[in-house]
Amino acid sequence: TNVVVPSIQVVNTSANNLAATVPVGNNPDAMVETPNAQKLYVANQADSTIDGFNTAVGNLSPRTVNGSFNGPLWLIARSDSQRLYVLNGNGVVSTVDTSSTLGDNMIDASVNVPGAAYMLYDGNLNRLYIPAGSQLTILDVSQSVPAILAGGPITIPTVAPSSRGASDPCSMTSPQPLTVAAVAALPDGSRAYVGAYYEDASGNFCPQVTVIDAASNTIKSKIAVPGFPAFDAFCSPSQSQRAPRFRIMMAAGGDSSRA
Repeated sequence: TNVVVPSIQVVNTSANNLAATVPVGNNPDAMVETPNAQKLYVANQADSTIDGFNTAVGNLSPRTVNGSFNGPLWLIARSDSQRLYVLNGNGVVSTVDTSSTLGDNMIDASVNVPGAAYMLYDGNLNRLYIPAGSQLTILDVSQSVPAILAGGPITIPTVAPSSRGASDPCSMTSPQPLTVAAVAALPDGSRAYVGAYYEDASGNFCPQVTVIDAASNTIKSKIAVPGFPAFDAFCSPSQSQRAPRFRIMMAAGGDSSRA
């Protein structure tokens, strides 16, 4: 029997060869390096643990990460390399203090975003954008522990089918509950773009983008993205019906002119 040991493969990019193999926990599903390139963290979903490493001189030496985690899904390091944010499988956002040279300690787990599976960090405004359900939660992470911005989560409204083009298959049926799935923040700090979708009763995938004014944290506008047959519609009964993990991904252009 072949046994696969979860590990980090360290590649020497000068010599283009494998420099080291470092074991980690079971089912690792996220990894992040601090911006100062001094520490590396791996989220182990099956073990509910975070592996930490010092990365000095290109080697990985273990460092302790103390805290109680729950099936961690996503990791983000703050721009000053002093905080690590862990999105757990139960929607709780754990804050880990990474400022010590000896080890790291979880210092907060007060924010809960049920159903969340993804976070985006805006280093300009020091915010975390967390989509889940039909809402977008925005956290101020400029302080020691994160705080939900005033007004609470923003509920994303559905683009009316009647406002879609005549050739859009989503213009002919009633909208279903919206799933907010992705976010892109412009580097100039002016706006965030929220990707969301629903599947209508006819099996069409109906995406949209909602524009958030980052200064007021209010909705500026919403834009329909032309719909198309959903993933499951392409599958025969003998094929897998499992939808992809990320049905929408978004990114912002470096000059803040595009998303």
